Amino acid sequence: MGHTRSVACVFTNSVQKEVVDELKCSGQTKPITSQHCSLKPCGVQWYVTEWSACSRSCNGGYRVREVRCLTDNFTLSDSCDPTSVPEKEGECNHQPCLTEINPSCSDQYHNCLVVVQARLCVYPYYRGVCCASCSRAQQTYPDSFQRNHIHR
Repeated sequence: MGHTRSVACVFTNSVQKEVVDELKCSGQTKPITSQHCSLKPCGVQWYVTEWSACSRSCNGGYRVREVRCLTDNFTLSDSCDPTSVPEKEGECNHQPCLTEINPSCSDQYHNCLVVVQARLCVYPYYRGVCCASCSRAQQTYPDSFQRNHIHR
């Protein structure tokens, strides 16, 4: 595929333009007469819209988009290759949700680090006096609180 054009040597005086022998233009750079061009293949192809917003902001959600098989003049067709159909839905935002810490939740005990290390956050008293430290620890090790709970 390519574009082509004709090139002529033209002499211009104050009254008119006149095509003259190419040798008279020999001092000039001759413009290119043809060049390659690439066009999209003719026929039908898949078109997709932008992805929708994710259904959840964390812990895994879904997003969707429209997928259409269209002809060159953008009319619907059923002739696209079904094996190359783009995804219509996908997963997104796999990162875990961080538990919101209550703003009134704070440490009122001077050594909450020891409370966390000794796994005392399972007890309501220590969870209350070391609320912020226990909440942070629970985000980091959510299942250790259940496993290490001591029954008396």
